[in-house]
Amino acid sequence: MRIVISIIVLTLVAVSGMAQTHLSSPDVKSDPKAEALKLYLAIQKQDWKTMYFLTLFSPNVRKEMPDDADAFATGVRAGINSEKDGQKTIDDLLNNLSEITVLDPVMTADKADVPTSAKLTVNGRTVFFKGTAHMIKDRDVWKWDLTFSDDTKTATEQALLALIGKPQ
Repeated sequence: MRIVISIIVLTLVAVSGMAQTHLSSPDVKSDPKAEALKLYLAIQKQDWKTMYFLTLFSPNVRKEMPDDADAFATGVRAGINSEKDGQKTIDDLLNNLSEITVLDPVMTADKADVPTSAKLTVNGRTVFFKGTAHMIKDRDVWKWDLTFSDDTKTATEQALLALIGKPQ
């Protein structure tokens, strides 16, 4: 799983060289639990365009991110495909996730920690994971919080590991 996260992280670092000044998708709601579920499902489905609208990077990183969700998604896919067995590795993990759920958030001002869980089945073996989606409110819209670091690799890796969580 660490390899999959590394591939996603490297890809997001690669696309962070363009400006992120996007507004939220018109259908985004101000509910951290719902947004955390959308985020987890977008990652599982490798829907990088949707993930773009559900994520907030640090102000310095946002200046470097694309303001075009399609360009962002294309960059993420290109980054994944540039790694040896990148797409296969990601597919092996994400296509075997099921029963993704989120629970009620613990909220503090403009931040929310949303408990997550998922089932991963590989080669007939099932493992349950429990994690946390760290969300932040940005102009009345809840997004995945990657604002804690100007280092995209560090922020993405830490946030993905927290989202997926640990085996139970």
